[in-house]
Amino acid sequence: MKQGRIVQAYRVIEKLAGQDFPLRDSYKLFRMKKQLQPVRDFRIEEEKKLFEKHPITGQDGNMLNFATQEDAQAVNKTIEELNGMEADVTVKPITLHLTDAVTIAPAEIELLEGFVEFADDGEPLIIAEQFTPAEE
Repeated sequence: MKQGRIVQAYRVIEKLAGQDFPLRDSYKLFRMKKQLQPVRDFRIEEEKKLFEKHPITGQDGNMLNFATQEDAQAVNKTIEELNGMEADVTVKPITLHLTDAVTIAPAEIELLEGFVEFADDGEPLIIAEQFTPAEE
């Protein structure tokens, strides 16, 4: 699995891990987070090295500013390379039970695809079956 995919999912898993779930689901989240953490830690260390070499000079919203265009291009290239690296992790998706006590954005659910499956009353929730294709 690509490192970039894992790092994105890790952020959401970390958010979920701060929420209250039944013990069984909490344990599954803990194990998933622990399994993915070395990939996230490696990424943080690589980004530290990258930003030491190409310091950030400012920020406009979500955009980082660098001293030169060459610095910005080097950072973008390295981030793309890191995102594309294969991580030595085999992910077996976990199943979490839906609860109204936890809120999560639809975009975050998408990032969890392949890591977390959701169930309602023990039955896996198949998102695709909820929608009927429009007739042409």
